[in-house]
Amino acid sequence: MFYKERTVCLLITAGSIFIAISQNCQISPYLDDCGNMGLLWNCSGSNLSRLPTSFPPKLKNQNVTLDLSFNRFSSVTKDTFEQIASYSNVTSVILHHNDITEVGNLAFHGLSNLCSLDLSSSNLEKNKFGTDAFRNMSKLQILKIHKNNFQYQGYPDISLSRLHSLIFLKIDIFNKFSFSKAFQNLINLSQLKFNILGEFSLTNLSFYGLNRSPIRSINMDFKNHVKCDVTEDLFCSFPYLSDGILINFGGKCNVSISLRSLKCLQNREIKNIFMYENKKIVATDIVNLDYWSMEFLINICVRALSLGNNEISIVKTNIYNTTLWNCLEYLDFSGNNMHIVDFTMVMTLLTLPRIRNMNLCCNNKPSRQNEFKYERLHIPKRGYTSINITLPKHLEVLDFSENYIHNVKRLVPQIEVTGEKLQELYLQRTNFPFGVARMLNFKSLLKLDLSENSFKRIHFNILQQAPNLRHFYAVNVRLNETPSLISKNLFSNLKNLSTIDISENSLTSLPKSLLNDQRQSLLEIKLDLNRFSVTPSFLMELENLEILSIRYNLLSKFSERDQILFKSLKNISIYIEGNPISCACLNTRSLKWMKDHQYVFSDISKVLCVENKSSIVKLFNEQTWRKFELNCQTNELLIFSVGLLALTILTLSITAAIKRYRVHLEYVILRLKNRWKGINPQCKNEFLYDVYVSYNDADYSWIIRILYPKLNVLNIKTWFGDKDSIPGRWESEEIVSCINESRKVMFIMSESFLERGWHSYAVQMAITHAFHNQRQGSIVVIIKDGLSLDRLPNEIKNIWWCIEHFRWPEDDNSDEYILSKLSSILRPD
Repeated sequence: MFYKERTVCLLITAGSIFIAISQNCQISPYLDDCGNMGLLWNCSGSNLSRLPTSFPPKLKNQNVTLDLSFNRFSSVTKDTFEQIASYSNVTSVILHHNDITEVGNLAFHGLSNLCSLDLSSSNLEKNKFGTDAFRNMSKLQILKIHKNNFQYQGYPDISLSRLHSLIFLKIDIFNKFSFSKAFQNLINLSQLKFNILGEFSLTNLSFYGLNRSPIRSINMDFKNHVKCDVTEDLFCSFPYLSDGILINFGGKCNVSISLRSLKCLQNREIKNIFMYENKKIVATDIVNLDYWSMEFLINICVRALSLGNNEISIVKTNIYNTTLWNCLEYLDFSGNNMHIVDFTMVMTLLTLPRIRNMNLCCNNKPSRQNEFKYERLHIPKRGYTSINITLPKHLEVLDFSENYIHNVKRLVPQIEVTGEKLQELYLQRTNFPFGVARMLNFKSLLKLDLSENSFKRIHFNILQQAPNLRHFYAVNVRLNETPSLISKNLFSNLKNLSTIDISENSLTSLPKSLLNDQRQSLLEIKLDLNRFSVTPSFLMELENLEILSIRYNLLSKFSERDQILFKSLKNISIYIEGNPISCACLNTRSLKWMKDHQYVFSDISKVLCVENKSSIVKLFNEQTWRKFELNCQTNELLIFSVGLLALTILTLSITAAIKRYRVHLEYVILRLKNRWKGINPQCKNEFLYDVYVSYNDADYSWIIRILYPKLNVLNIKTWFGDKDSIPGRWESEEIVSCINESRKVMFIMSESFLERGWHSYAVQMAITHAFHNQRQGSIVVIIKDGLSLDRLPNEIKNIWWCIEHFRWPEDDNSDEYILSKLSSILRPD
């Protein structure tokens, strides 16, 4: 009784555990590999060794994909899925990453609708499969059985031969692998995918058992794994091949090995054969594409052929009028090191009757180390005045970029190239002789790339016979060195042109009329990596421009003209990354416009302020922007205040200087005026007057009563304003004229003269003119009113040594003394 109770408890406990585990499995909608829509019961990584006995109600009668990966299943038997087979319609089982030691007979028989099974990475070996493990699986289409241990005993071929419905098989290949005769039962297998384990050989027996499988395409990308003993009859096991073959036996072998494996494909039609990177890791020989290597390929009707990146150095074969020549529509010879091509091969390529796409890109200029002794194509020095090259009539795409043409200096003076249906032409980074190519006759051309060439000698009308051109690329062609090409309008008459890329040409400006014929058609223009400091004016003419890329130029702001331009273009996207956009206060208007039109700049997040290298987007944050505006207003007010203060100080200084030195300034003006009039000062010995008297108006009565009569007594001719002045004459001109016409200049120093008169205009002008003409000795000072010498002005004291003076006696009746003094001072010697 005790043991019965204990057993019941254990069963209840185990049941509880499995119920808990089943509850941990996630359920979600799922589309399996066969396209069945249902639910995924994901029990991956749940530490299960067998399926739970109770199932979620959601799974009942539903299509279910059962994910049991990363668990502890050690065996799969007929009982493993029996219960769930009666509960749900299981269409897919995932069992990878379990350590399975047994797959028993009829292990999946209850899963009548099972379509996909994954047994990869489960440490399976051939002897772990029952011979009838896959019996009664009439609907299984997908089997993944790779990353197991079949390299020791081989494939479980008998077990796998039961899968007559199988369409897709992913399996390991390894040293001495072989698909045996048992695989011939896989009559629906059309897709084969390999997982490579180590090195192996390929022989006519490797795939023998697949000769009844309708495999129409196969991927043999075995780079660095396959040995070079590949047999010529390798593909005899694939009688249904017609869609595509990818072959890469590189690493140890060159492309010749791959080409020689095609023997059994002769006289058959294959849509695509891609032999890419079939080259040795360490090149030990020269790869020559000759008759021997091409013997089988030329007899296969291949529509698309790729022989790219195979380090083919020499092409000395002739495929003209062969099966291959008649069928080729796509040819890829790119990435080789071809520098010796037989002339007949060149002519053959130009006459391919069905070719539509030809990729001859990236065959490098030869170096001295790999110049061989084979005879190259030599162009005659004389005998031709022009060469007309006609491309194949159905050719639509030609890529001849990154190539080097030998003997280009021997080309004739003129070349014309014609391509009736050519739509795309790539000639970037070549030494194509644009200098002698006068015309490209491509009526159907839509796309042309001439980047990284030299336009130094290119003819300005080279594009005129390509009227339907839509996309033009001329990056780094030194357009800045060919102003005549731009001025003559390279793009005239190209009214369908929608894309132009002239980046990296050191351009600073372009003529406004450059794109006159593209006003309606142009949608995108790229001006990156140039030297534009303002947006080009010709953009104003473009009505439908959608994309303007002007990255990495010298734009620091957007002017009002630019803003008007961009406003007129609807839905435009502008790229300005890499420009030195200034975020200084001087550019506040430009920055405000950019902030309000951020949607216009598609790469605004990559634009940096030149001052601090921070993102301009941060500046456009509302809070940051308000702070920026306030700082700018404060700075502007400060600058205005400082400027106003400086202007005020300057004005006051100038005013004070003019006031202080007004006489000197006017004297200079007067001299310049007289010089312009041709007036010369009189000679020293020719004076009209003996003395000119300068006095203060307060002393006028004293002059009339006392001084003037005494001067008359001495017969001294005195200039006196009341009788000698000329009406309407400038005061300064009058004073200078008086001094020039008088032998002496007399100043009457009195109390009133010191108070007001000394600083009078007349006195200052008289002193200035006398000193300027070195007539200080003509100055006479009469001191009256008992003035002490200390009170005399500094100007008089400074020249006291060279002037004549006497003190007027207080008794005006001392005639004899006064007349004697005046006579000695004023009379001529």
